[in-house]
Amino acid sequence: MWDVPQPIDANLYSHSAGHVDHYVQLGEQLNLGSDPIGSSIGITQYSHPERKAGYDMDYFVPNFGVDQDIKDMAKNLASTEEALSHKFVPKLKEDPHDTDYKVPNFGVDRDIKDSFESLNNTEDKLDYKWKVDLKKKD
Repeated sequence: MWDVPQPIDANLYSHSAGHVDHYVQLGEQLNLGSDPIGSSIGITQYSHPERKAGYDMDYFVPNFGVDQDIKDMAKNLASTEEALSHKFVPKLKEDPHDTDYKVPNFGVDRDIKDSFESLNNTEDKLDYKWKVDLKKKD
C-alpha cells in the first residue's frame, strides 16, 4: 500500500474536471529531501544530497563503564563453568554461505516498468514533463 503525501494546499494538485479521481501533485510541491526506504536497504544510486544536521554532533559522551547486564552475564558464566568443571569455548563456524556467486540480471522489475508507464501516461495527459532537480539544496 502506498502512502500518498497530503498537500499543504488543495490547489497544489493538478486535475481536470473530466477525471474526478485523477490527481497529480507536481514535482515542485513534493518534498524530495528524504528517502526512508531506499537508503535503509542499501540503494544509493539515487541518493539525496547531504545536508548539515543543524545541530552539534561532536559532543562529549560519558563512559559509565561496563553495563550491569554484561557484568551479571560474565559472573553467571564464571559460576556455571566452575559448577560444571567445564570451560565454555564457543565454536565459531566459518561462514557457511558462499558469497562469491553471480546474481542473475532479470532486467527492470515489472513494478518499475508500470511506474514509468504511469508517469509517461500522466505527463502526456497533463501535457507536463516532471523535472526533478537533484542538485537543489534546501
